[in-house]
Order: sequence, then C-alpha cells, then structure tokens
Amino acid sequence: MSTLNRKLDRYIVLILPLFMLAGCLLHRPLHDASWLVQYLFMLLTLLSSMGLRKEDLLGIFRHPRPALAVLLIAHIGFPLLCYFVLQLVELDASLRQGVLLAMMMPIGITSIAWVALTGGHVGAAVSMVSLSTLLSPLLVPGALTLAWGSQIGVTEQASLVAGLVKLVLLPCAAGIVLGHFVPRTGGFKLAASLASKASLYLIVMLNAAAVMGIIGQIGDQLMKTAILIGAVILAGYVLNWTILFCLGITSGMEVAYTYSGGVRNYTAGLVLAQLYFPPAVAVPVMIAILLQHPSALLAHAFFSNRFKEPRL
Repeated sequence: MSTLNRKLDRYIVLILPLFMLAGCLLHRPLHDASWLVQYLFMLLTLLSSMGLRKEDLLGIFRHPRPALAVLLIAHIGFPLLCYFVLQLVELDASLRQGVLLAMMMPIGITSIAWVALTGGHVGAAVSMVSLSTLLSPLLVPGALTLAWGSQIGVTEQASLVAGLVKLVLLPCAAGIVLGHFVPRTGGFKLAASLASKASLYLIVMLNAAAVMGIIGQIGDQLMKTAILIGAVILAGYVLNWTILFCLGITSGMEVAYTYSGGVRNYTAGLVLAQLYFPPAVAVPVMIAILLQHPSALLAHAFFSNRFKEPRL
C-alpha cells in the first residue's frame, strides 16, 4: 500500500487529467451524484489537516516579516493584480469570475509536500497553510465583494462565508484536534493519505461531469482561459520569489514561502464554484487544478538548480 501511495504522489500530474476525462465521458450517469462533492471535500480537508499542529501555527510569529508579505500578496496583492489583468482580456463574465475565484483561494495544503520535496522549511509551510485557511472565511468573501461589488449581494456574501466555515474552517479545525489523538505514522497515516487522494480524484471527476454541459458554450474561450491561468500561476511564483529574495531570508524559508504564495487550494474553489456560482465558473478552477502541479514542478527545478541540490 505504501508503494501505491508513493506512485499516486509521483504521478498525480497524469492521474488528475484521467479522472477529469472520465468525468467528461461519464457525465450523464455522474451528473446526479454532484451533491457528494461538498462532503468529499470536507473529508479531504479533515484528513489533510490531521498532520497540522498548533505549534506550527505559532511558529509563524518567529519569522513575521516574510510570512506577512506572502499573506498580503496571496490574499490582497495578487487577486488585485489578477482583477486588473482580467480587464484587458475578453472573456465570458462567468469565466472571469472563475479565474478570480481560483486566485483568491487560501494556500493549498499540497504546498507542504512540495516544500518537503524541495528541501524547504516544512514548519513554515505548515504555518502558512494553517493561518491562510483560518482566515479564508473572512478574506475570500471580502475580496470577491471588492472585485464584483453589487453583483454579489448580502445574502450571497453570508452564504459564501457560511460555506467556507463549513467546508474549510470547521473540517480543518477538527482535523487539527483529531491529529493530537491519532498516530502520525504507520497504517492510519497511510490509510488517511490514500483516502484523501481518493476524495480528490472523485471531486475532480464529479465536477468534470457537472460542467460538461456548458463546455460547448464556451469552447472557443477555453484555450485563452488556460493560457491566462497558466501565466497567472507562474507570475505568482515569480512575484513571491522576487520579494522574498529581496528580504534576504534563508534558503529553506525561501522555498517554503515561495510555494506558499504559489500553491492554492483550488479544490475548495471548485466546490464553492459548484455550490454558489453559475456552472461555467468552475471551468477555470478545474484548469488551475490541472496546471498546479506542473507549475510546482517548474519551481522545484528552479530551486534544485539554484541551490545545486537535485532532490527528485
């Protein structure tokens, strides 16, 4: 089982598109199962959060300057830049919302795995994921309101806050608490890792089935959307690394905070898009999920060359 788990980690870049393709091909029988997505995501968040510790969250205060810079860029600066870029690109309104929603998501927990793989400071990465997740019910609705103004009413804002609390904050907090009572090694950890991956693959497949019906309506804009999202994700890495390099921090912290600014919880965005927005909003988020790991691999190659320590 441990060998299977390692292979699933190694080949996730190939596995995710296959599940997305399966969702598109089986969209008719799977369409009615889309209600499962939110519960699968809550399970995914809970299982993924069981490795977090409150000590890691407190550790962020030992290096407040780069941590604050990354949080400000990730939750304010970068979404703002993305908003202005979208004004220059001709896209369907729902696709615009999808791109912006994806870039407003909290830091993704998979950043921890990439930081560990690249030899960065894992504790700093855990701290950033924890804090970003805990702040997301306030920051994400607020940013969306600033971006879209009257298009998002008070009722929608309240519903989005409640959704983030239910889908992200509560499962994350429950996972941190449960993590103190279960072993961090052995069979349980392996089972939790496999279950979280299965949840992710099912979420991607079910959402692909849910949006299949509107793909034909926006087909001519798919390539433009994919190029835009790819450029935006890479720009996030470059922007974060440039600022962190200027701060003169250690190599381990440089790796940790760069990934923290580049890896997002796009799965949360996918679930929110399905629950609270028109179907087309989910399309850019799904593209972001597909591009996230290839872009993280490019960052890994950059750091391996920069520090002359290939780790793959």
